[in-house]
Amino acid sequence: MVLVGRQALEFLENHRDSSPEVMKVNANVDVMFFDASHINSYNDYKRYFARKDSVRQAWFYEGLQWVKSHQFGHNLITAFGANQICNLIAGVNTLRFRYVGVGQGSNGTIAGTNDPASGDTDLQGAIGARVEVTNPFVFNDEADMVTFFTNTMNNGLWTELIIATATSGANACARFKLEDVFNMDGNVAAIVVWVVTVTPVVA
Repeated sequence: MVLVGRQALEFLENHRDSSPEVMKVNANVDVMFFDASHINSYNDYKRYFARKDSVRQAWFYEGLQWVKSHQFGHNLITAFGANQICNLIAGVNTLRFRYVGVGQGSNGTIAGTNDPASGDTDLQGAIGARVEVTNPFVFNDEADMVTFFTNTMNNGLWTELIIATATSGANACARFKLEDVFNMDGNVAAIVVWVVTVTPVVA
């Protein structure tokens, strides 16, 4: 069937879906800081928290005693990040959420304490280089980006996190403000788990 002009307009109007399906995108961040003398690599983390054998529970509870701080919460997907999700869906580019950046206090003041905003494109006060995601994977409707920081990486007062498409530049896809400032020093390691969930919703 080929329709043109007024016929095409009438067809579109008559067949407009009153309950269109839309996608809802949520992002969460899970940050854990560990005693580095016991957990200082991604393999150490998996030994305690990702076992699938019969002693899984025992190792899990042993690992908990090495956790110095655990912060979790929703974060803001930036306008750049939302646009990049669209780019990936349409195949415009293949730039994924790939690098995690950390912000800190500097010169006796705390940077990175402003609430995340849609226009954020970078950290307010970067510490060290952005770190490539250690283990990206997809589980059902979740995209998980797991990044491990050893005790020698990005030391300083952690106040904010971003996940970005490149090692530098104005390309933050999401930003997270830590509820409590944490001093990442030579005795501490950390893991950052960024989870983006895409849920179909009938509007």
